[in-house]
Amino acid sequence: MSRQVRRISVAEWERWCADASNLPIACDPYWAQSLRVLPSYKGEAIPFLVDDESDEAIVVMYPRNQQPLDSATLSPLGLPAAFHTKSSGFRNLALLGIFLREQALRWRSIGFTRGPYWGANAPGLASADLTHDESTHVLELAGDYNTLFSNDFKGATRTCIRRAESEGVVVERATDPDMVRRYYRIHSKLAEEKGGYAELYPESLFVSLAERCQRFELLVARKGDDVIGGAAFLDDGPTTFYWHAAADRTFSRMQPAYAILDSAIKLALERRKAGVNLGASAGIDSLILFKESWGARPVAIRSEVHRNPLIRGLRSIGSRVRAIRGSVFTQLGG
Repeated sequence: MSRQVRRISVAEWERWCADASNLPIACDPYWAQSLRVLPSYKGEAIPFLVDDESDEAIVVMYPRNQQPLDSATLSPLGLPAAFHTKSSGFRNLALLGIFLREQALRWRSIGFTRGPYWGANAPGLASADLTHDESTHVLELAGDYNTLFSNDFKGATRTCIRRAESEGVVVERATDPDMVRRYYRIHSKLAEEKGGYAELYPESLFVSLAERCQRFELLVARKGDDVIGGAAFLDDGPTTFYWHAAADRTFSRMQPAYAILDSAIKLALERRKAGVNLGASAGIDSLILFKESWGARPVAIRSEVHRNPLIRGLRSIGSRVRAIRGSVFTQLGG
């Protein structure tokens, strides 16, 4: 392997991440270990260090399998890329370019999604073969909570927060596996009521994350002894990521979803986060309206796929050969 890119041990990975600030959660070794329960991530995540004369970066690759020339991603479960530099955070994309060039021949393709905190002016990487532009909604945390409540939250959102308070809804962090499982039952019940989701993460993933990964935080809403809703938040770089949520429709009038997100925003402010990333909405109007009712605004993000140059070249040759054959057959037929 070249001088600039080297695979590191789990111990070195853990030490590097322990000293990093604003680390994307996909870089976290305990997040990576938790994903082993998923069939598509049963292989070991692979951490690399990339360095030049001015900076050093960590990049974590998540192979789909462990076979030669498999595809891999830096963005498991659609998260922002597992890339972070020691001195400049996510801003020195030259180091990511070095990594992609060095690893290009070892993988069929490498994909990743840019974080909303990379900024609209982040330079592109010339080796990208496929790109997909979309957006996520981010609530910027520029002021204090009272300013957000008065100026950013819409009237209906403020009313729902007050309703939850008047109903005695309590929000707390789930700290034991039983509470995590109670939340998951709400999630699976809601999925059934909605006719099922395209992909339902297993209960074991949530239990594993709660046990292993401190950057994963499950907040649950209670009314007395009843768990009536919950949401999973991720400590992702300079933002808090609103990753997963479900609520019991039986208690919908108590507005548990508003109580939970309101609590998460307060925690993000205490932790001096730059924003709360509410995620993509897949064009669903009700989700967009919900996010914008908190003052969140769309932020453009991009996903990229970098293909193996040999495979790309063979495909290009194949396309040319097919084009020539088609031209010859056309001429003969004429």
